[in-house]
Amino acid sequence: MEIKERNDLRIELEKIPSRCGVYLMQNKEEEILYIGKARSLKKRVSSYFHKKNIEPKTKFLITQIRNIKFLITDSEKEALILENELIKKFMPKYNIDRKDNKAYPYLKLTVKEDFPRISIARKIKKDDCQYFGPYPDGVHLRKNLYLIKRIFPVRSCKHIKLPKKACLNYYIQRCFGPCVGKISKEDYQKKIKEIILFLSGKQGQLLKKLNCQMLVAAGKLDFEKANMIKKEISEIKKITQKVTVCRIQKDEIFRKLEKTKLLFSLGEVLGMKQLPYRIEAFDISNIKGMQAVGSMVVFENGRPQKDKYRRFKIKTVFQIDDVAMLREVIKRRFENKERRVKNKNLPDLIVVDGGKGQVNGSRKILENLFLGDIPLIGLAKKEEHIFLPQKSQPLILAKESKILHFLQEIRDEAHRFAVTYHRVLRRKKILPKK
Repeated sequence: MEIKERNDLRIELEKIPSRCGVYLMQNKEEEILYIGKARSLKKRVSSYFHKKNIEPKTKFLITQIRNIKFLITDSEKEALILENELIKKFMPKYNIDRKDNKAYPYLKLTVKEDFPRISIARKIKKDDCQYFGPYPDGVHLRKNLYLIKRIFPVRSCKHIKLPKKACLNYYIQRCFGPCVGKISKEDYQKKIKEIILFLSGKQGQLLKKLNCQMLVAAGKLDFEKANMIKKEISEIKKITQKVTVCRIQKDEIFRKLEKTKLLFSLGEVLGMKQLPYRIEAFDISNIKGMQAVGSMVVFENGRPQKDKYRRFKIKTVFQIDDVAMLREVIKRRFENKERRVKNKNLPDLIVVDGGKGQVNGSRKILENLFLGDIPLIGLAKKEEHIFLPQKSQPLILAKESKILHFLQEIRDEAHRFAVTYHRVLRRKKILPKK
């Protein structure tokens, strides 16, 4: 969104969605001045320009803003993580509070020591320790640490060397007491391996291992040890479900954020003023012009939205002309103004399968429909070059580029959907009616 004059400000701000996400404020040189998060992007960004009593620093920031980009997220937690990562990447001069080296914490296990310790760490260092995380939720992290110490009471001393006498943790059963010889090095290391299985999400393997140990202890008539292992198994079973759910949610959040960061990079590479939250891709499938069909696939926030896909039977082109067929599909997708107003689902980026011909033909149709400002690119097969309107030379990305792989994924999905529909129509024509 480009803010050119104060008179246009109210109109431009209306384009910002009332969704959860992150906003990035830029000056005329496209330098990022400030990054923030919001439950409602529209309310938060608008508040900068509607408040009367604002501090001088914010007032000066507002005078420099010429462009605002935003990234939509599915939750406030995602917005918080993304904001933190983007601030650390771009170091905006107005984000004073987050420009330090603080990061989401990890659990740190000093695995190379004879009697390893477990603690909370803010950064992953190049040392011989093993790290688990990160944990965006500090409360969840401390709960995890408490549970681990309750089930596996390993030491949490700050020093590598063992102290000369037992501390309070030993007397309240929060430490095995290696400092006073209450556990051997071998048995202690076995517990460390159990912790690693637990934190790695391999609770199933851990429970099998403990069950075997319990049966062996019972077979040797060591009922005290068997009973201790039984209690350990019981504790792990109680919390396994909760830990697994938290792990899945955390992993899902970071997968989504990777896609969101990829969209940001894609927007930068293409020089877009608006980040490509919604991408629509089009393709044509036919055999020598017969049974020709078109497809439209939709990706939102980097993920396919299959319930929003559309397919088209070509109605006006009867010869081999993929460009003309693509023009028909583009026109039918966007010419219904009532549908466009009702759904409010114009894309931020259009991707067509093809090169200059497909791009220029599609651009002409969009301009006739007064939609020429929607960014459009073509991705040609074989060379995998990216074609942009009014650019004589294609944009060439490295073969290992994540951006290129993402565009290929979208283009290939449009191709798959078109080919599938074409096969359905051919099958209907070939098979006799019953």
